[in-house]
Amino acid sequence: MWIPSTPLPHMLQLDALRAFAVLAVLISHFCPTTSKFFTFTKIIDLGGLGVRLFFVLSGFLITGILLRSKSYCEKDGLSVLHEFRQFYARRVLRIFPIFYLVLGLAAVLNIPPIRQTFAWHAAFLTNFYIHFHGFNHPTNHFWSLAVEEQFYLAWPWVILLVSRRRLRAAIFVTIAIGPVFRLFFGLGTGSWATPYFPLSCLDTLGVGALLALRKDQIADPQSREYPFGKAGLLLGFAALGTFILLSAMHQGRIIGYAIFDVGAALLAGWVVYRA
Repeated sequence: MWIPSTPLPHMLQLDALRAFAVLAVLISHFCPTTSKFFTFTKIIDLGGLGVRLFFVLSGFLITGILLRSKSYCEKDGLSVLHEFRQFYARRVLRIFPIFYLVLGLAAVLNIPPIRQTFAWHAAFLTNFYIHFHGFNHPTNHFWSLAVEEQFYLAWPWVILLVSRRRLRAAIFVTIAIGPVFRLFFGLGTGSWATPYFPLSCLDTLGVGALLALRKDQIADPQSREYPFGKAGLLLGFAALGTFILLSAMHQGRIIGYAIFDVGAALLAGWVVYRA
């Protein structure tokens, strides 16, 4: 499953987690509105949990690749600029061809929603489109891909340029930014798009990054344990329970979503950790 030319070993169990995340999103989008199960999935926001699991997986895998690149710079004398180029080239080849093929075909076939919003999607700014124009658009599911691309632009600068001694602290700060931004930006603007901004997703992406750092340091006898174990699992359930309670009472939408991603990040982090 792994040869030296590949950036990381292929972990089949993570493919299974992706499948569950996809299933959660599909159920959320396509389950009939008359179904009793649909009501249940809306209460717990099953699609939201699936997307947050994707973000934790992405943070884990991308940070793992970047930590491997950092090792090449430290041990083999490769330049940081070389690793930047390698990383961005791989991301472009992995995502751009199929994504722009889909957008291009939709535009050629004159599908109105794509024609109207093509530039926003092509620039990976769907989440900002939602902020300015609202969420009632059939192509708004591209928001999560926009967040991923925005994360790819910024995250290599953190992992490759911050010293290993300060890397753990940098990731913890990254995790803390997510709920703080959701709370204050949400309360300040009242925007429904608050959970879809890149800064709002940093706790889920950061938990994945913390997992990757722990895996990278696992051979170090002084490495501390991953902090989101059983206690994190219980806190995750408590956070999601609070979110469900606030939703049922139709109270505290902004506070509820500030809490939701924390719970989702903790649960998804535990699942990926166990996998």
